[in-house]
Amino acid sequence: MAYQAPGYVLRLGPADQVDADRFRALAAGARSADPATRAALLAEALELWRGPAYADFADEEFVRAAVHRLAEQRLAVVEEQAELRLAAGDHLLLAGELADLVARHPLRERLRAVQLRALYLAGRQGEALASYEELRHRLADEFGADPGPELAELHQAILRQDAPDRPRANLPAQLTTLIGRRHALEEIDRLLAGARLVTLIGPGGVGKTRVAVEAAARAGGSRFPDGVWLVEFAGQRGGVADLAQAVAATLGVSGDVPAGPGTPADRLAAAPARAPDPARTRQLRAGRRAGRRARGPAAARRARGARPGHQPGAARPGGRDAVSGRAAAA
Repeated sequence: MAYQAPGYVLRLGPADQVDADRFRALAAGARSADPATRAALLAEALELWRGPAYADFADEEFVRAAVHRLAEQRLAVVEEQAELRLAAGDHLLLAGELADLVARHPLRERLRAVQLRALYLAGRQGEALASYEELRHRLADEFGADPGPELAELHQAILRQDAPDRPRANLPAQLTTLIGRRHALEEIDRLLAGARLVTLIGPGGVGKTRVAVEAAARAGGSRFPDGVWLVEFAGQRGGVADLAQAVAATLGVSGDVPAGPGTPADRLAAAPARAPDPARTRQLRAGRRAGRRARGPAAARRARGARPGHQPGAARPGGRDAVSGRAAAA
């Protein structure tokens, strides 16, 4: 800190840490990194924000340009992170999270495009189309303009149910590297090769879910070429039919699982091809090799109800009542 007319000046050297500089450096580094590192860097960059820039001086003329610049940079990184999460299959959560952001920035077409794709991939095609119409009317009323060609093309693709391919997984993106579990992951991979159900058991909080997600991600490309899907059974109530409905919702099969003879799993496989992604329904009918990972105590209680003779294999962490062992094959 030094005095310099007409006041004081803060002189910073190259080694001094300023949040705005760190934010820009992290965002720039993320763009040339691999997807996993990129997600971690973008998350770290956004964590530096603790509210609007220069919040105490927002009305002062001397900070307005800086406030606008920093806010624009922050929003661009939020959009970039949303696109990365969408590519990782996190469309279910993203579809809900983007609603408030789009409402606060209704004219940002890149943000709107991510929202449309997330809604479509979550099986909410009607809401995706309604969001596009809201933007189209706003642009026409306020500026006499239409949405840009890329967004208009996406809108047409949604109408044709021909939007960009759905991801072959919905596993949550991991922001850190899993360490110290190599032997467990190798054991799970070996068991998945021959078992239709692999259960991870251990005390609550030891990291069963984290290991299961990592094992599923590693097996997705080679062992299960048709995809690996996370089905949340935590909080589920009811019987096997309710679990079949949860699986149908995760896989994007629209409508209820049809009533009729046979087990709930049989009726799930016979679900009509009117889903947002008919190809995924065809995968169910043909019994193609898609891995499923169930999570929660409901999965532990009802594992014995799984159909015999299925392709290998689903992995799931057991409930908190399972307190010993590491991996078991059923």
